[in-house]
Amino acid sequence: MKIRHRLYLMVLGSTLVLAAAVLVTGAVSINSILYRIKYDILTDKLAQVMDYIAVRGSLVDEESHPAQVEEIKKRVLDHIASHGYLENSGFAIIDEHGSVLLSNEENRGELSTAYQKVLGASHPSGSINYSVAGSERVLLYGKTIWGWTIMLSATEEELHSEQKEYLFNVLTIFLIVFAFVVIFLYSVSHGIDTRMEETLELFRRVGDGDFSVRFASSDPASEMVLINNSINSMVEELERRKKQGDETHERLVRMQSELELMVEERTRQLQEANRQLSQEIVDREKAESELRDQRSFQAVLATIRAVSIEGSEEELWSAFLNSLVVSYRLCMAWFGSYKGGIVRPAYWAGRTDKYLAELEIKVEEPDTPDNRCAMCLAILENRPFGYQDLANDEGYGKWRDYALKMNYRSCLAIPLTVGNEIEGGVMVYSKNPAAFANERIFLLEMLVYEVGNRILESRRHQLAEEALIRTERMAAVGTLAGGVAHEFNNLNVGILGFAELSLLREDLDEDLRHALEHIRRAAIRARDITGSLLTFSGRRKATISSANLVDVVRESLSLINRELDNEQIDLELRLRAVPDTIMDPSQISQVILNLLINARHALLEKTDKRITIETDADSSSVWVEVSDNGCGIPPDDLGKIFTPFYSTKGEHSRGKTPQSKVKGTGLGLSISHTIIENHNGKIEAESVEGEGTSFRVSLPLMEGARSAPEKSPEVKTAEPVKGANIVVIDDEPDTRDLLRIMLGRQNYNVFDTDSGHEALSYIKNRNGEVDLVIVDVQMAAMTGHEFVAALQEVDSIDLPQIIVITGRPMSGEKDEIHGKDVFDIIMKPFEIEALSRQIRAAIIKRKELMNAL
Repeated sequence: MKIRHRLYLMVLGSTLVLAAAVLVTGAVSINSILYRIKYDILTDKLAQVMDYIAVRGSLVDEESHPAQVEEIKKRVLDHIASHGYLENSGFAIIDEHGSVLLSNEENRGELSTAYQKVLGASHPSGSINYSVAGSERVLLYGKTIWGWTIMLSATEEELHSEQKEYLFNVLTIFLIVFAFVVIFLYSVSHGIDTRMEETLELFRRVGDGDFSVRFASSDPASEMVLINNSINSMVEELERRKKQGDETHERLVRMQSELELMVEERTRQLQEANRQLSQEIVDREKAESELRDQRSFQAVLATIRAVSIEGSEEELWSAFLNSLVVSYRLCMAWFGSYKGGIVRPAYWAGRTDKYLAELEIKVEEPDTPDNRCAMCLAILENRPFGYQDLANDEGYGKWRDYALKMNYRSCLAIPLTVGNEIEGGVMVYSKNPAAFANERIFLLEMLVYEVGNRILESRRHQLAEEALIRTERMAAVGTLAGGVAHEFNNLNVGILGFAELSLLREDLDEDLRHALEHIRRAAIRARDITGSLLTFSGRRKATISSANLVDVVRESLSLINRELDNEQIDLELRLRAVPDTIMDPSQISQVILNLLINARHALLEKTDKRITIETDADSSSVWVEVSDNGCGIPPDDLGKIFTPFYSTKGEHSRGKTPQSKVKGTGLGLSISHTIIENHNGKIEAESVEGEGTSFRVSLPLMEGARSAPEKSPEVKTAEPVKGANIVVIDDEPDTRDLLRIMLGRQNYNVFDTDSGHEALSYIKNRNGEVDLVIVDVQMAAMTGHEFVAALQEVDSIDLPQIIVITGRPMSGEKDEIHGKDVFDIIMKPFEIEALSRQIRAAIIKRKELMNAL
């Protein structure tokens, strides 16, 4: 038989077997369907009964209406009995006690026992097999609200009666077909089983990769042999190609691996090179930017330092801001002055408009629109503050439209500190966003810091220049005052001394006595004025003592009352009593006199002339206020009135006031200011031009009062020591004449000379008979210092006492002379009575020393 016939038979047999299987499977499925239909019919009856009972039971509450419940139960049973639920099946309703309420089963006892079995099985629902009257049944049960159990059952025969016959016929047909197919397939396939098994085995080995197997060729005419030969050729070709494929695969795998390594290495190299290139670009750009910033920094710094320290601040700001804009390629830069909590632009450079000149920024702590601006925050926090994107930064909302209009894209504000005070800030704008990196901010901050230092240095230089000029003026005043004091005091010695000598005469006419008294007071006043001038120049210390300010005021008024009356000036006094305080009365009197004289000059062109003098005290000071209703002081001059040589009078005047007709030296108020400062007090001025001026002098209250400098003991009376020998040395003839006459009238023996050398010779020749020497300090041939030193070198134990007189302050020389056993130093011009007491005290001291020896 040909192999294709055998294959046909095999396919046919397989088809028959498959058909039989389908037939059997269909029969079984149909049997199950029929069984399920029967089963569903029975269970549907059970469901209908349970639904009916459930519906009826839900209509009434069993506990509240038991009678109605019983009525409903009866109706339910009648309904079930009359509607065919008991047909073609086993049916029963059993209560919770196991009693059968309704059933079509005859043996109810066995039914009740089966019920108990069902309950014992603990199955809540489903089908359970049980036996009643010897027959197996299938039971379904359920419970209602009254505790009833409905049992619906059927025997296996009733459930499967129709299926059995059908299954028997199907099984018979299947067995016949199956036997035929088995016999046929056996007879057909027996001949090819051996060859097929061999072929399958060879195919399995080839499938496992063994290409060395070959089919045997015992029967060349057989189709199977031809197939085997073809398979052998195919296997040989597969074996050859497998070897080639293996070799190719190995090469491909090796090449792929090498390629992957090369790609991986090259990729890594490219990534590293790209990273390095990117970093180099970033570093180069950063280095170039830093280099540009450094060059810009150096250029601006050089511009700042190129401005002369003697130049104005306006010149400095102009150079700095213009250089800043050009060097850093900024749109605009401005400096705002910070005063009274408000920043106002003072200088600017670059692209702007009139808006900047009218700008005012209020700097305050609360959250207002102003304090979100960079300048405001920079001043409040004392550090640079800026916005890197003016178009989008939320904090820069108020000026955004203006900034974008001017093409500003980023800004930075830097506070300006001069010394320890914030005086404003510098604001810069750039056309590029994020133009102010940390490094640039640091450099700009350093430049602003340099400007602040430059301003501070310039101001200190100006102050130093002013101080130098003031010092030079003061030195000139001091030199002039020393010379003037010496010459004037020498002249005043004669005026005061001869006036006092004349007043000692008892036969004077009253008018002459009155005139001499005025001369005496004027000479004393001249002496005090000269002393004030020396105090102002720093050449004389104040003579401090306890005094009353009201008394000083009254004494000052006594010297100027006549002039005030002559000019018809109303004088209003409000002199309240004040406590004593520490002062130099003569100097304070000089201050008050100067204020009264200035007030008198301010009233020259007034018809209603009034000067008010008021004294009072508070818890810390006493004060006197001198006010007038005169021409007043111009506002521009008011802050300069205490400056030396600055005057509103005469040729020195810079104003157009009636005082311009009076010549002034520019020293009166400056001297007064110096005197009050030396007293730790204050002098203040208030004035309204055209309405009047008021000066207030305040002196601090102090506990107790220091006495005047301690002097040599005084004798009880001013009686002279008769017969004492006195030597007078002075190159001023008037002084010598005065002392000779004064001492002669007091019965002293006087030898006067203008030469220190002559006096030394006289003292040596008298062999200790000279009791006292009165010597002037400043003389042409031999100074008072030189004379005192020469006298100390005389070899004698009975040297005379020494009183030094001088017309100028001694300053440090006073201590030097006192160290040479000088009894006292008396300033010219001196009063006769005071000098007489010191002369007597010196002579008595010498006699006491001689007696002690």
